[in-house]
Formats: sequence, C-alpha cells, structure tokens
Amino acid sequence: MNWKEIKEKYPKAYQEWELWGDQHCIKDIPDINYRWPEIPCTLRRLYDFFDDHLIFIHTCTGGGFGIVYIWDWYIHNCINKAEDEDFESTESYKSRAESESESFIQAFEILEKKLTN
Repeated sequence: MNWKEIKEKYPKAYQEWELWGDQHCIKDIPDINYRWPEIPCTLRRLYDFFDDHLIFIHTCTGGGFGIVYIWDWYIHNCINKAEDEDFESTESYKSRAESESESFIQAFEILEKKLTN
C-alpha cells in the first residue's frame, strides 16, 4: 500500500486513521509492525479501524484452479440505520495480501466520502 498516495487522495480518512492509531496501535509489538508516519500498526488493524467506522471488509477465495486460488473482496458500508451500500472487487487477485490492499484503498475512499458529507 502506498501510504503517501492514500494521505494525498483521502486526507480526512487518513487523519482519522492516524487518530485511531494513536489510541489503538501504539501498543502493538514494534518488531512485527509496518511503520509509517509515527504510528506503528499492523495492516491487519485496518479491519478493526474500518469496522469502527461501520465499513466491513471481507476477503475470500473466489474458487481455485487446481491448487492456485484466486481472491476477491467485498465491502458493506453502513451509512445510517436505514441505508447501506455494498461494493465488490471487479477483478480477482492472486493473493490475499493483494486483495486486502485493494479493499483497504476502496475503504479509504468510502470513509473519505463519509467524512466529507
């Protein structure tokens, strides 16, 4: 994931991530974490971060050919009690990490819209 690009494209969502990280990620074990501007945090914590903003991400295998699996992602965004929306990947990925990375970028875009409206 390109954090610099995320910060530029989704500034409000990125700021929210920094604030959330200050409260939740500082206690993570430093030697297994990805490091980015002042907040050590594993990328797995992004699931918790987006859950807290009612953006639910699911990555799964979309089937496989022999022993090679393909990965897809789905996002359920709860806008309010009466309204929600769903998103899904338009392509399949060769690994879970690649699928997660793309789903997180989509989730940052969704959160940016939530925070702007």
